[in-house]
Amino acid sequence: MVLRSVLSVLLVALCANFCAAQKKTDPQILAKIDKAYQDAKWDDLSIEFRIVEEAPKDGYTKMKIINPDVVKEEMFCYVSQTVEMGLKDFSGIGVFYYPWMADNFGISIFFNKTGREKFTKFTSENVGRSFGVVIDGKLMSVIKIAEPMKAVRVQVISFEPSEAKSIVKRFFEPLRSVWQYFHVQ
Repeated sequence: MVLRSVLSVLLVALCANFCAAQKKTDPQILAKIDKAYQDAKWDDLSIEFRIVEEAPKDGYTKMKIINPDVVKEEMFCYVSQTVEMGLKDFSGIGVFYYPWMADNFGISIFFNKTGREKFTKFTSENVGRSFGVVIDGKLMSVIKIAEPMKAVRVQVISFEPSEAKSIVKRFFEPLRSVWQYFHVQ
């Protein structure tokens, strides 16, 4: 039942992407989508990328990594108060499932055009350092930047199915009016 509802969320997101692809040549539609993202206000969701250090540092906050399937013992890092990337840099979020990794659900965070450029610049300037994915004030993942990355998405694992679904729903809620347009026509 839970897997069916998670798959339903994915199907809706895929349909929206397909419809968007079919209408992508219409400049009015593109302008409407861009405006919706610019105007979106996520009052009940926070997803941020921040620099992470192993040792205390001014301007950094001690946070516990909340990812029990990846981090076996309690682990703390020091997270910058500066947000490098946030919700305005993302074009979508999807749920995925890894049955071979302790039945983990995860989320894929997809970058918009500005987000891809920002992520490439951010990782290029911070090779050798780590960044954390902070969701709703919790440090969910720490990723080591080994080289500049030109990614279109970042994946974060170890969510309960309901938690992953909630994050996806809360991301798309402020954008509902623009996505409903694609489903009505």
